[in-house]
Amino acid sequence: MAVFEQVRGDRYPLHAVVARTLIGWLLILMALILGFWLINRSQGILLHDLIRAEERALLDRGAGILANELRLPIIDLPYLVEHQALRNWAASADDGFTTEVRDSAQALARHRPSYAEILLFDVQGSERIRVSQNYKGERSKGESPKGESPKGERLPVPTEAPQDKSHHTSPRDQLALPAASIHIDTGVEPGPNGGSVQPMLRFAAPVIDADGQARGALAIHHHLQGLFNRLTSLTPHTQGQGMWLLDPEGNWWLGEPRKEAAGSVSGNATVVGDRASGGGQRFRDHHAKAWLQMDATAIGETGQALVDGDLFTWRRVAAPAPAMGWTLIGPGATGWRLISRVPGDTLAAASATLRQPLWGWLAALALGALGLAFAAAHHQERRRQHLAAVEASEARFQKLLEAAPDAVIIVDDGGLIRLANARAVDWFRYETSELLGRPVEILLPEALREGHQRHRSAYLAMPRARDM
Repeated sequence: MAVFEQVRGDRYPLHAVVARTLIGWLLILMALILGFWLINRSQGILLHDLIRAEERALLDRGAGILANELRLPIIDLPYLVEHQALRNWAASADDGFTTEVRDSAQALARHRPSYAEILLFDVQGSERIRVSQNYKGERSKGESPKGESPKGERLPVPTEAPQDKSHHTSPRDQLALPAASIHIDTGVEPGPNGGSVQPMLRFAAPVIDADGQARGALAIHHHLQGLFNRLTSLTPHTQGQGMWLLDPEGNWWLGEPRKEAAGSVSGNATVVGDRASGGGQRFRDHHAKAWLQMDATAIGETGQALVDGDLFTWRRVAAPAPAMGWTLIGPGATGWRLISRVPGDTLAAASATLRQPLWGWLAALALGALGLAFAAAHHQERRRQHLAAVEASEARFQKLLEAAPDAVIIVDDGGLIRLANARAVDWFRYETSELLGRPVEILLPEALREGHQRHRSAYLAMPRARDM
C-alpha cells in the first residue's frame, strides 16, 4: 500500500524539482551570458568604430580650417611683392612709392583681421612700412582713437615710426631668401601695449628688382588666436579632449593644459612656446609612444592607434601650394599635425554606458529563465511520476493476469495477440514468443477461423456481452 501511495504521486517531489530547476536554469543562464557577451562585444566594436570615425571627421574639419588659414598669406604675399608700386620702389628706392605700397597693404589688412602686421624691410633691415591691426594713442573726449572709426570699428593703421630691426636676424634672413620663395616660420610677438605674447605665423618673401638683386623683404605676421578659437570650437561628439595642433617640428601650439612655460601663452586649452627662447613643449616628451607611430605618417594621411588605452587620431596637413613659379620654404612650410585624444577612461565609460541596458535585459531574462526552468522541471517530474504509475499499474495487472485460473488472451482491434498469460501458454502448447503478434485465429481449428473473424469484427463494431 505504501508503494502504491508513493507512485500515485500524492507526495510532491520537491527536492527533485529544485535540483532539475537549478540545473536547467544554470544551463540557460550560461547560454544567456554567452549571447549577451557576444552582443556586448559586437556593440563595443561598433561603438569604437563610431568614435574612431567621429575623431577622423573632427580632424578632417580641422584640416580644412588649418589649410584655409595657411592659404591666405600664401596668396596675398605674392600679390603684394608683385605689386607695381613695390616694383617701382625696388627699382628706384624712392620713398614716394612706399605710400602707395602702404595703402595697398592697409586695404588688404582691412579684409584680413588675422594679419597682425604687414612689414616692409629695406636692404639694411630697417622697417620702411608697418601696417598693424593694433591702434595706439589715448582717446580724447569726443574723439575716436587712431585706427578706430567713429562707429567704433577697429581699422589697420600704419605705425607712425617704423622700427629699426637691422640688428635682428629675421630681416637679414628674409633678405637672403631665394627669389619667388615664401618662407614660413612660427613664433610669438609681444602683445599691444606690452601685453602677453601672441602666437604668430610669419610669412616672408624677398623683394627683387629687375636685375635679380634683393632690395628688401615683405613679411606678413599672421595671428593664430583666431585659428585656435575655430579649432577649439569643433567640439567632439565623443567627449574627447578636443583638437591639438603641433607645428612641423613637433612643438605644441594648441594642446592640453599644463604649466606655463617662459615666453608662452596659456589658457584652458592653449599653450604656445617660442622655440627660439626654449619655451616650447614638444608632444613627444608627453606622449612618446604615440609620437613614434604618427611621426612616420605621410603628408595628407590620417592615422589612428590605441596607445596605453588612449585612442590617438592624427593628420598631417601641409601648407597649400603657392601660385605658379613660387615655392614654400622654412620650418612652417610642411607637416603640421592635428591630433585628437580620447582617454581610455572615456572609452571605458562609453562602453559601460552601453552595457547598462544589457545588464537590465540579462537580469530580466535570467528571472524569466528561472521560471521557465521551474515549469520544465515540474512537468518532467510529474510526467516521470505518471509513467511510474502506469508501469506499476501494468505490473499489477500482469500479476493479476498470471494469477488467473483460466487462460487469458488479449488482442488488439486487428485481432493480433498482444498479451497471453501462463495458463494460455500451457493450454495451447505455444511459447509466449510464438503467440505475441500472431492472429488470434491460430488458436482455433481451421474450419472455425473465418467465422471467428466475422464474429470478432461484429463485436468490435458493436461491443456488448453475447453468447459465444
